[in-house]
Amino acid sequence: MINKDSSFTPIKLPSAQQIASYEATKIQTACINAITKDFGNKLRMVVNKLIGLKQRISQLTSDLKKQGYSKEETKAKIKSNILEPATQLKLAIPSRDISRIPKEFQDQKAIINCIKDILSAYPETYKSKLDKGYIWGKVLNLSSKPFKDQGLNSSMEFRGTIMTDGIGISVIKQNFDTSKGGASNPKAS
Repeated sequence: MINKDSSFTPIKLPSAQQIASYEATKIQTACINAITKDFGNKLRMVVNKLIGLKQRISQLTSDLKKQGYSKEETKAKIKSNILEPATQLKLAIPSRDISRIPKEFQDQKAIINCIKDILSAYPETYKSKLDKGYIWGKVLNLSSKPFKDQGLNSSMEFRGTIMTDGIGISVIKQNFDTSKGGASNPKAS
């Protein structure tokens, strides 16, 4: 009951149940979209922490520097000894196939058990697709004209980047893959 001395007047909401249902659906959709969008990145971040990626790179860099290796040789060793196995581990996770995990991680039961625990929270049908082409192929016809390779020797390719203003889209084609640092730091093809 409203206090008669108060100046509060309740607002009339004839469709309160419908409004509440709509708002609940918006919240649920936003939550599912956030999980879908960020799960792969967060999982890879957790895996990097679990395997001590930064510490392993730092230790190997220090050891190789003491042994007199050049920067190029050090980068190559880091890539082959640490980064490639870590990438293989991250790519093996969505398949849930323990046999695909690199040998150097198979004996680390704590890592494997932690990854299993994380994935057990998601349905068996969940697959983390890391390939931009696969993802865009689910919503766009990648065999249509705008996505065809162009330029000398078809060097201009769609490499997974699309820009939009909310109405139309622009398909970005490049001569090289971009790396984490952006187009100024191209990956070797």
